[in-house]
Parts: sequence; structure tokens; C-alpha cells
Amino acid sequence: MDQPQNTPTGTLPEELPRTSEEVAREAVAIIERLVGEDDRQAAWDHFAQLHPADQAQALWVLSRENQGSLLAELEPSTVAAMLEYLEPEESTRLLRNSGPGRVAEILDLTGPDVAADLLHLLPETVQLETLRAMREAEEVGELLQYEDDTAGGLMTPDFPVVFSYTTTPNALDQLRLLGSDAEIIDAVLVVTGERRLVGSVSVTRLALARPSSIIGDIMDSRVQSVTAETDQEECARVMQHYNLRSLPVVDHEGRLTGVILAEH
Repeated sequence: MDQPQNTPTGTLPEELPRTSEEVAREAVAIIERLVGEDDRQAAWDHFAQLHPADQAQALWVLSRENQGSLLAELEPSTVAAMLEYLEPEESTRLLRNSGPGRVAEILDLTGPDVAADLLHLLPETVQLETLRAMREAEEVGELLQYEDDTAGGLMTPDFPVVFSYTTTPNALDQLRLLGSDAEIIDAVLVVTGERRLVGSVSVTRLALARPSSIIGDIMDSRVQSVTAETDQEECARVMQHYNLRSLPVVDHEGRLTGVILAEH
């Protein structure tokens, strides 16, 4: 007869991973308690230990008073990192009491697409004041000319490209300069000297190519693209049909203007 197996003394079941909502609720409870005990520094220190995604969720459900106090204390870089995980409407509401100078300082540290999405929702006078105060206003201003539901409004101008006449070692060096950002890239777009889109090359193919190879000789010229005026439903259809993680956006002369990235 089989004997029942006993769990070794002192052994506990593995703790299940917590959901992001649970992490946020726990963080908010701790922060609200510490603030109630007048230990604001400990509350802000606890907040600083969270991942930006969890910070964004926790900040969103904090009481209005503590939300405002915390936002005023945070470095622009911390707020910018959180905005990457919020919807534009949520970001706008969080920053509604911040002046154009403060908002400009934060948006200078986000991606141009994130900045443009947020600015789209501001009154025109505030939008212009914020743009004037930004150091990186040029790319953001270009994105503002497009409607949110078009390829131009969805794209980001920040995406690695290589010239068709570049050697593979030089192309790999360009990817290395991206550091950790290169981890999310599975292919690189190929352009001419006039930035006309002519193809793409996978990172794997790039890494395995001979050092003497030229990008134009190893690239795949069958690259899908859309224009800035293409509506978001068509963009989604193209990305789904061709199983794309990124969709290039070109102007009417075939020059690359940006890239739409798939939702993670």
C-alpha cells in the first residue's frame, strides 16, 4: 500500500506571481499609510523602487492630493518613463496641473510619438507654449500634423536604419550603439542615401553575413509599407496579414518617415 508523502517540514508552497493590479494596490496602501504617518520621504522612496509600469498604475490610483505631491517631487526622467505605460488621456490628466515648462522638460525625455500623442490632447495655446519650451520639438512638431488615427499619428520616427551601401560590420556596429534598445529589434530597414526605403535585413542574417558583404546584396527587397495618410484599420490589417512587428511609413516619394511598432 502506498504511504502518503509528507511535505518536508518548513517547506511552503511556491508563492504565485502577483498581478500588476495587486502590486499597484499594495504599493498604494503602503504609500498612503506612510504619508498618513507623516513619513513622506519613506513613501516616495518606496515608490522609487517600483518598475515604471507599476509606478504608472500606482500613481493613477493614488488619492488626488498625494498624486499631486508625488508628481511635484519626481524627476522629469521618472515621469517620462511612466508615460510610456499610460494612455495619452491618462497622461494628460496626470499632468493637467503642470505648467508648459515642466511638461516640456518631461516630454523631451519621452519618445516623439508619446509626446505628440499627449500634445494632441492639450488646448492649442498650451500645446504651442509647450512646444516652444521643448528642446526636441522638431520631430514632435512633424508628428502633430497627422491625425491620431492615421499611420502618421501612430508612427515613431526613432527606428534604426542602414544604408544599402553599408558593409555588414558597420551595420552591426550601428546596432551595438543602441545598447539595450537593440534587444527589441528583429530586422533593420534599408534606405538609400536619399532615405528611400528599399528593403529590410533581419538581425540574424546580418550577424551571419560575411564581413565583406554589402547590405544591398543581402537585404530582402520585399518590404511592406504605408503612407502617413493610411488609416489605422488598414495599418492593422497589413501588419496582421504579413505578421509584422513593425510597419514602415513612407512619403509619396518613397522616403522613410517613421515606423509603426506592434503593440507588446
